[in-house]
This record gives sequence, C-alpha cells and structure tokens, in this order.
Amino acid sequence: MDPLGNRITKPLSTLQNLSENDSIFASNIIDYYLSRPEDLHDYCLADFASWYYKVPESRKSEKGVILLKNNLGAFKKRSKTQAIIEYPNVKHSEPERYLESLLRLYLPHVTYEIKPSAVESYVEYVQSGEILVGGEKELVSSVCQENKKKYEFIEEDL
Repeated sequence: MDPLGNRITKPLSTLQNLSENDSIFASNIIDYYLSRPEDLHDYCLADFASWYYKVPESRKSEKGVILLKNNLGAFKKRSKTQAIIEYPNVKHSEPERYLESLLRLYLPHVTYEIKPSAVESYVEYVQSGEILVGGEKELVSSVCQENKKKYEFIEEDL
C-alpha cells in the first residue's frame, strides 16, 4: 500500500497491455527519488526534485545522466536549482500529517516509510530520532532544518 494516498493510473491504452505483475499506477517523483543511485542517498526529496530532471530514453547515454534503479528511467542534473513548493500548511490542525510531509520532503530516505515502525509518532521522531548522513549520525530535526533552509526565505521551526 502506498502511504502517500492517491496516485494517478497509467493511460487506458497502457493498462490494456499490462501483465499481472505490472503496477497500474504511473511513476511519480517519489518513485524516482526512491530509485535513485546509492551515491545520491544523502539527497532529500527536495534536493533531488530541484536538481534533477527526467531525460528521454534516447538521451540516457549522454554524459552526466544517471540511471535509476528498477528501470524507472534516466535523470540529469540541472545547471540551476528549481523552486520547491511545500504541501499545504496543516501545522496546527494536523501536526502529524504536517511533520510527515516535511520529513518526506527534507529528510533523506530510501523507502516509502520515513520513520522507523518502533517510533510511535512523527513528533517523537523529530524530537529524538537520528539518521546516518554521510556515514555520521545526525538528529532528524537538524537534518530537516538544514535542508529546509535551502528552500525557504523565512525560517520556521519544525
């Protein structure tokens, strides 16, 4: 089950030719991000989405193109970063959903699940969680704040 909620299905013409093992859903930026090569595992989703763009299959042998795992295509680094638009602000009405969206965007991760299953809430994970970044243990809140600063003009605490 995709924890991200609603997904777009592939076009009807494609669906009619799918095998039983193929997904009915179209790939999205999160699928691409999770299939990035290991040397980009320290990138958060915001970094990946702002710095890389999908290239056609015909350009996958060009210099600087990275191939994604799971045959999800090829991406190339932009010369300038693109803007990142955050999810709707539900900080006060739904703090868990708000923190999940911030962690998904600013915390490097390699699976759909962002927090360890042993951790009860996103609030707890932000307050006391640690991850490995560049081989070093860092606080989840610090990593998110640093990555978030790159895309915001007005600073706000998690």
